[in-house]
Amino acid sequence: EETLPMLPATSQPLPLRDLPLKATPLVFQEILEKMAAYAPVIYRPVRVNNVDPSSMISYFPIRVHNRYYSWAFKDKSGMRRAAMIAEICLFEKMFYLIDAETRMDDENDCCSMLLHYRMDFRVVSHARLAQILADCVKAGGQWPKSQEFDFIQNRLYSHNLNSASKYALRLLKGI
Repeated sequence: EETLPMLPATSQPLPLRDLPLKATPLVFQEILEKMAAYAPVIYRPVRVNNVDPSSMISYFPIRVHNRYYSWAFKDKSGMRRAAMIAEICLFEKMFYLIDAETRMDDENDCCSMLLHYRMDFRVVSHARLAQILADCVKAGGQWPKSQEFDFIQNRLYSHNLNSASKYALRLLKGI
């Protein structure tokens, strides 16, 4: 069993499998696949601002209303932070799972996954999804709150689990 080096404050090494999964496009894809394995879920990636037709990744905007936001970058090299978005259909109800790629140069960087949906469970426009990304950047990685007047619901899921299966089960319970 692989372990991390001993930390000075503890006498026991932490097993790698107990660490929470980092938010990456591959982990996001694995979570979606697990959801589809556990329930009659149909999902498809959504691109809201990436012109590359071969990519299924969106990106957080680096500039909103002519102001630049460093939170939109993945690291100090200037690579943009990926936004993973999937449209999920379960029993003819539409949900949108949105996640932010973890910054690799900051161990404290963490952004919850967002489950976004309309109260009537209908399709959400790409423009609305792009606005959610812009709002998140402006708030330094905080997802927008639910808006009752728009009949929108947002549920947050923190990155504290160590397997895609556990994330998939937690998300399915919330749907």
